[in-house]
Amino acid sequence: MTLKNWFFKLLGEDTRRRLWALALMILLFFFSFPVAAVFMGSGYWENKDMFLKYYRGAMCALVSGGNGWTAVLFAILPVIMGISSFSWLNSKKKVDFYNSLPVKREKIFFVCFINGILLVMLPYTFFLLSAIGIGAIKGAGAGMLIQTGFFAWLHFMIYYLFLYSTVVLAVIMTGNMVVALLGTGVFFFYGPIAVSLIEGYFSTWFYTYYQTDFFPVINKTSPLISYISSFQWENQIWLWAVLAAGLVLTAISLVLYKKRPSEAAGKAMAFQISKPIIRILLVVIFAMMGAMFFWSVRHNMGWAVFGLITGCVISHCVIEIIYNFDFKKLFSHKYQMAGSALFAIAVLCIFRYDLFGYDKYLPDESKVESVAIYMGGLDSWVDYGVLKPSKNKNDNVITNPSYSYSGNSGPGPYLWESEDKEDYLYKNMKITETEPVINMAKNGIEDAVARRKYSSEGNGGTYYAKMKGGSEKDSYLSIGVQYNLKGGKVVKRHYNISRNDNMENIKAMYSQEAYKLATFPVLSADNSVVACQWKNMDQVRTVKDQETAQELLAAYQKDLRNLTLEETRKEFPVAMIRFVTEEGLEQTNWEISMDTGTNYRSYKNKEYYPVYQSFTNVTGIMAELGIEEDGIADREKVSQVYLSDQRSYEDALGTWHDGKSKVLVDTQDIDQLLPALVFPEFYGFSNFAEENYVRADVSFTEEGEMYKNGNETLIVQVDKMPEKLKELIQYDQMTKAMDEARKLKNSY
Repeated sequence: MTLKNWFFKLLGEDTRRRLWALALMILLFFFSFPVAAVFMGSGYWENKDMFLKYYRGAMCALVSGGNGWTAVLFAILPVIMGISSFSWLNSKKKVDFYNSLPVKREKIFFVCFINGILLVMLPYTFFLLSAIGIGAIKGAGAGMLIQTGFFAWLHFMIYYLFLYSTVVLAVIMTGNMVVALLGTGVFFFYGPIAVSLIEGYFSTWFYTYYQTDFFPVINKTSPLISYISSFQWENQIWLWAVLAAGLVLTAISLVLYKKRPSEAAGKAMAFQISKPIIRILLVVIFAMMGAMFFWSVRHNMGWAVFGLITGCVISHCVIEIIYNFDFKKLFSHKYQMAGSALFAIAVLCIFRYDLFGYDKYLPDESKVESVAIYMGGLDSWVDYGVLKPSKNKNDNVITNPSYSYSGNSGPGPYLWESEDKEDYLYKNMKITETEPVINMAKNGIEDAVARRKYSSEGNGGTYYAKMKGGSEKDSYLSIGVQYNLKGGKVVKRHYNISRNDNMENIKAMYSQEAYKLATFPVLSADNSVVACQWKNMDQVRTVKDQETAQELLAAYQKDLRNLTLEETRKEFPVAMIRFVTEEGLEQTNWEISMDTGTNYRSYKNKEYYPVYQSFTNVTGIMAELGIEEDGIADREKVSQVYLSDQRSYEDALGTWHDGKSKVLVDTQDIDQLLPALVFPEFYGFSNFAEENYVRADVSFTEEGEMYKNGNETLIVQVDKMPEKLKELIQYDQMTKAMDEARKLKNSY
């Protein structure tokens, strides 16, 4: 029998065996592509240009890799075709029949394997081309559709091979269809579950563990998750790696198929050697899951061990039933079950009691090249990101954000693309004078050790409230530290530190050039700046002379470098300023002309920096230009101020008490209050500012330029508030009553 004859003859026989699959593929892809293409092109459109614009977009979406329906099909079809391609391996009669054929086993394998691909690929290709042809005839553009369709075809078929070869491997390793499906589930989900569980152990029991995005790791442990994530990350190199992985799995399947004993048909597992390996891997994971579940419910080691043993015994027994189809075999491998339980207990103890000193890790300072730090609540107002063009060279929109622009105006020439603050700082910050950060890390390690001891003593509740006598929100800071070690190794840790105990360390770190250079991107701004914008409330004044803007930039950079942490704690800005490039100015002008709203992709309120009273270099230049901070504009038009303490508390009897309020109309009272008022927009620039609940609703006799509605709600700095006005709203009495109620509540 020639190569051509035996291949096509066996291929035909296998196709006749699976005519139902061919019919199913034809129906699915026929309705998914040509019928959909015709359907989207039907209907009445008065404007032909609008129709073509709509139809081009719809057809591109139909044939592209972003078609959700096609994506779902190519997640399900590999399972169906993988099971059906080698389902005959589960029947002793069919196995004997195939083995009796005068054809080598590897040839039979390739026929069944390749046909499982062709039965999907050929209908998909034919009907995809049909849809492209229909779209081209209707004016959707053949070239664009062919290019889009080809890359989608390549993406789906490579991942089809990857998923399909995984299912085939599961079928060959088993002798029963139900067990093959369970095996497919193990291949698809064991890796993600294991990685997620390990990450859960780290985040639960290691107090200095720095939680990172572990999805890229999960992506590499599961063919299915890799396929799902491929729609978010486009990487051609990764696509070829997936193709290589599919070919490797195919080769492994071929080797196992050749070694597969004929008597494996009808049994749960085809290879005896695989049974203990799979059993132990599954039992350990289920035992660890049981421990995690009961710990999350009771936070007690005894219950965690109970959950571990329960998960171990139940999973072991279920797997034995599946393996042997016999309830009498529940404990036929009790020593393996005991070993799995002991291993899981060892892992639990390593994490629970930090036996390897994870939380105590602190690199030798001589091995540290530099450090980077992220501190919650410190300079949290800074914007990180870039302006990117919203359209490509062909004038096609390349970004599809959610717009809140009025008039459905769509994107402007640019869109703001934000970058996560932590990622930005870790990438750009290189602090070489590491002593302040190392000192904070040492404090964080002491805190972690104390928290572990507190927890091991069976205490419940919040460590910070009961052990430290305060609350985490008021007294403690959450920081992340990245150690850049010599040799290129990077280590990250998360710490909770006392703000009061580390204030000197924070001040020393804040004064360093390396910290500010990474934290404030404006310090890296260069001659690309063409304009400057000065903002106070809703008023924006623009300096469009580039030379003056550059002078202001240099002055602001000097002031910002001299800024101390103490100034950011005690002062509030008098205005805001930003320095814009040609792109930023173009986008700003567009947003003003379109009267757009504000969303996370707009540039209207991005990249503004505070101007403090101590910034004499920049305020001096602005004063020469006739632009000064406005303060409370139209003072003479203030008619009254509604002063209110918005705090409230619940007493021991369950009765709620609200703060007092007072209307100020006396000119002297208003004049005394004005220096203590802060615009809400400026309050957020303060570092470590305590929550302030005193508000002043300022009313004007008529609408002003800054106050469009004739009134403005401002925040009152309590420490600058006159004692007379404090007494009017009984502020100190309210504070005392709240403290007494809090102490009484904590004593219960």
